[in-house]
Formats: sequence, structure tokens, C-alpha cells
Amino acid sequence: MLREIHLSGFKCFDTLNLPLGRLTLLTGQNGGGKSSVIQALVLLSQTFTYQEWGRSLLLDGPELALGNVTDVLNQETARDSLAVGISSDEQKVKWSFKTNDRHALSIELEQLEVDNLLISTEPNTAIRWLMPLPYAENSPVVKESLI
Repeated sequence: MLREIHLSGFKCFDTLNLPLGRLTLLTGQNGGGKSSVIQALVLLSQTFTYQEWGRSLLLDGPELALGNVTDVLNQETARDSLAVGISSDEQKVKWSFKTNDRHALSIELEQLEVDNLLISTEPNTAIRWLMPLPYAENSPVVKESLI
């Protein structure tokens, strides 16, 4: 079961650590980020499904079209990067992405942490589901995100 979502530099969030339970209700004011939390989860799932063998987060796809990189980066911090993290009962994964082109329809994987350990994503490393192959094939977070 997914236990927490972490967002950094994504849309309206500078930083968000949101615990998840068996039933999590998102309530609040318009523009408060409820949809953005759901979009982050769908964004990962979309990328895993439609860009399985790649190093970038698919921002404009068949399940969710968020526009270009400028549309998903937090506008107040004006950074060129964002991070999405998911924790399950068994694993914690945090993907960090960075761009050189704010008008691109995807943002490139810069760094990966699995259970708080930095994992190499060098260009010659085979990447599946935004993770090096040995990690991806057994990742509880990826399996739960694909459901």
C-alpha cells in the first residue's frame, strides 16, 4: 500500500509530504493543490505505462496532459527542477528531474533515491520505469503505482 507522497517544486507545492492511509480525503480551498496531488500520481503511472524505457517524466500523454515543463514547475520558486517521491510499506523512492528547456513536454531524470540511498542513473545505465533495471523489476512502489 502507498503510504506517502512527496512533492517538491511541483505546481503549487514548494514542498509537500502527504501521509496516505487506506482512505485519504483531499479537501481544501480552490487552488490549494488537491488536483495536483492526484496529477503527480497519474503522471508517474502514465510515464511507467507509456514511456516504460526512458529517463523522462511524460507530461503530455494520453492519460494526463499537463502542458510543458513551465506548467508543472512551481512558479514562486522559479526553479528548473522538481521531485516526486512515493513511499510504500516496503520501499521509499524519490525521483528528481531537471530541465534545460522550460518549453519541453518532458523533464529529464537527474537523480534517484531508493530507501534514502542515491542510485546511479548514468547515461549508460538501462532505465525502466525511471529506475535502473535491477531496482525497477522488484520495486514495490512501481508495482503499486502501475495498478
